[in-house]
Amino acid sequence: MKIPSVSPTLVSGANNDKTVEAKKSPTSGASSSSTPAPAAADSVKISSTAVDMAKLEQGVTQADGIDRAKIEEIKAALQRGDYPFDPEKVAEKMLNMESMYGSRI
Repeated sequence: MKIPSVSPTLVSGANNDKTVEAKKSPTSGASSSSTPAPAAADSVKISSTAVDMAKLEQGVTQADGIDRAKIEEIKAALQRGDYPFDPEKVAEKMLNMESMYGSRI
């Protein structure tokens, strides 16, 4: 099972958003004159939370003490269905985490 990373440019919404503008390329054949029409601008909002998450993700991937071989071994076992786990223990941990965060999530 692969967990894809989310690019902060795909996230929008929260307060303190940053706006990034990108120019669209003019559509071909849209203008009959030889001079291309001015390009329209798109805008993307990146929330401060998304920026913080991207920084955190980068820090984690570059951190020392991470056993990449062990991570790959566990990934492979999960894909094969060989990784032993106790569903009740997982559920208990999830409930503990939920109570730890309360309604902040």
